[in-house]
Amino acid sequence: MNHKKYILDTNTFIIYYKQFYQFETFPSYWKKLSEATKDSVFLLDCIFEELSPNGKKEDDMDEMDFWLQNDFLGNHIKEKQRTDILQKYAEILQYVADSEFYNENALKKWANPKVADPWIIATACCDNCVIVTNEVSNSKLNAGSPTGDVKIPNVANQFGVSVISLFDFQKAFKFKF
Repeated sequence: MNHKKYILDTNTFIIYYKQFYQFETFPSYWKKLSEATKDSVFLLDCIFEELSPNGKKEDDMDEMDFWLQNDFLGNHIKEKQRTDILQKYAEILQYVADSEFYNENALKKWANPKVADPWIIATACCDNCVIVTNEVSNSKLNAGSPTGDVKIPNVANQFGVSVISLFDFQKAFKFKF
């Protein structure tokens, strides 16, 4: 059994739900993901909100909404209510602000409290979690040409947080169909 804790980025759900593992075609994938989430996966409020916005009427809900509501067995973290996460979130934003690799647009994007990325990293720091995302590092960061596009793996690395792909997550839990 895998004893690590994981935080799944929104893109690990949306891309797979819409493109690769649709509920009607691959129900076994979602069942396996439910089993894996039981003890090991944490979702933040901001990720729940990105995946299934509050206030949806039942008629407007899709399979993802129902899966999150009925079958997601993982832990739910209210990241904006924890002082340790709020402090780490501020450190992460300060890092982006001070970094020679990022421009003002990068900070504007990440300073929006609805953007999950800095919250994911802050929570992973505080709760010793591995981040699962489809984002890849920007290997061309250049102080002479700062970017407005911050990537989770680059910043997570600065804070000592491990980042893996969804495929590596699936291997760790021995997903087979």
